[in-house]
Amino acid sequence: MKYLLVNATAAKTGGAQTIIETFLQNIPANLKTHFIVLTGLAIQIDQDNVTIIKKETNGLSTLFFSVLGIIKFQIKYRSRNVISFNNLNSILYPSHGVTYFHQLKALNSDYREKKIRVYRFIITRLLKKNQFILQSGFIKEAFKNAFPDIQKDPIVCWPGFTKPVSENDLQLLPCFEYLDSNTRLGILPIAYATPHKNIAILEPWDFFLEENNLKLITLMNKDAGLKGNSFLNINTITRNQLYCLYDKVDFMVFTSKDETVGLPIFEFLELGKPVFVYHAIYSLYYQEYFDYPKNLFLFKTVEELSELVQKHIDLRVSKRDYSTGEWNKILDLI
Repeated sequence: MKYLLVNATAAKTGGAQTIIETFLQNIPANLKTHFIVLTGLAIQIDQDNVTIIKKETNGLSTLFFSVLGIIKFQIKYRSRNVISFNNLNSILYPSHGVTYFHQLKALNSDYREKKIRVYRFIITRLLKKNQFILQSGFIKEAFKNAFPDIQKDPIVCWPGFTKPVSENDLQLLPCFEYLDSNTRLGILPIAYATPHKNIAILEPWDFFLEENNLKLITLMNKDAGLKGNSFLNINTITRNQLYCLYDKVDFMVFTSKDETVGLPIFEFLELGKPVFVYHAIYSLYYQEYFDYPKNLFLFKTVEELSELVQKHIDLRVSKRDYSTGEWNKILDLI
């Protein structure tokens, strides 16, 4: 039996968890390769050729484990190949590594923090023979500009996403019975107020929401979330609960300035409801890539967002499937 290591020790929640779960669900049961998956995620998968090993890393420990610590698992399972979702890969057999890269900071020369400089050094000096997997065409171009000496042409792989298998699996959220029945709801599917998430753009929006009897649900906690009577900061929730919310709300707002994908956008677009996304390189790319979805609207200012919401909040278009990924491009490399 051939063993293949999958390094996903840094994956926590949100998009990272979705990507790992989607990849594993796309592994054919009859594939004569046994996947050893290192992750801290609580993943349940009933497949004979997939074994989950509990292993979690954070920060610099992720960096060191990805390039050196993983080697002891390679020796144990006699696996020359490693599929890494941690942006870096084992330096033991760099020509056999497949690396799913999603560290945007490493592509931007303005970021000079020590960790990012180490990322760049390792990729440039030690992983030139790796096969890198990227999530979009615009990220591929940025990657090639940042690392011109990479020997293998990076592969673009649309990740897709998993969905709850049936309504019976949905865990209902605590209801919002205290809201007026005429209140319209939106969702900001962001759990952390890091600078690139750009949530500060919405701080002046409370007045507009209140004036129009709207509420915006966020996944941030009350202390770190948006302040105002019209913002409902409900903290992080399960993926099933998130889909329950998708069904309940009328629209989505997505404020990030930088994303490799922004999967919640497409999870919600599927439903035919309006999604209002910050005007950025990634959103412009995907707007064109998916042939200008009729329910996807880009905004640059909170004033423009207000106008778009007023005009399109009732829009409903035909449902469309964005969930099918291109994981065969990775599996074909094995």
